[in-house]
Amino acid sequence: MSAVAGDVNGDGRNEVIAWTAGGRLYGWDTVGKALWPVKAFSGESITNCVLADVDDNKKWEIIAGTDKGRIYIWDALTLEPVPGWEKPQELGEGSVKISLADMDRDGKPEIIGSFISMKGGKYAGNGAVHVLKSDGAVFSGWPRELPTTWSDAPMVIADVDGDNRPELLCGTRDGAIHLWNSQGEYMEGYPKNINGKNPLIAGPALGDADGDEIMDAVVAYAGSYGNKAFLIKFTGVCEKKALLWPRDTYNNTNNRCLPGSRK
Repeated sequence: MSAVAGDVNGDGRNEVIAWTAGGRLYGWDTVGKALWPVKAFSGESITNCVLADVDDNKKWEIIAGTDKGRIYIWDALTLEPVPGWEKPQELGEGSVKISLADMDRDGKPEIIGSFISMKGGKYAGNGAVHVLKSDGAVFSGWPRELPTTWSDAPMVIADVDGDNRPELLCGTRDGAIHLWNSQGEYMEGYPKNINGKNPLIAGPALGDADGDEIMDAVVAYAGSYGNKAFLIKFTGVCEKKALLWPRDTYNNTNNRCLPGSRK
């Protein structure tokens, strides 16, 4: 079971949203009372959930990716689909994991889906990165295909070069690091292979690794060829506003909500 937490009913206390590999979605308040009846999926499981106000209606939504390549958005208090999301967004046969970031600086987070293609229940050997607006429209410049590899982790998003615009970063199964700008164009020098043919399964961790106040990425590999850690240097200042996703490091209650998305 995995979980996120946030104050979805405005009582000043965090509620818990949890999901299982068996395809069940739960919501509880602080005393364990159910927010809504358990949602049970048939032949489908949630890969990850995020809590955020994606449509600027001052209410929390649950944004979920599944192992059937679907993205759902529900009202977190009622579990009713939000307007425009009565049916899930279908990305294809595969699995999708969700990240969020305001890609165009309009005050609303976009939905970033790290997609793994499947065929007959097995990896198809390719993937993609999708970016959607809160109404489900495709964000300009996306999706971007990964024709011979895929990312197992949600996208990491930050302003790594100090241009006040977000970049998207991930590691892939072919040992490479990929870095795109917000328009879906590869940054100079990317993709960059750093680990031979050995897979990079965990997502990069961003921060100031060497104390120079400049953004770094630490990429870890653990496998039969030994444990390794790689340090990638960027040019942008490492500061809170530049680190867009994941954001739980900067949330005092240590949950995986999107801080500051409710006013």
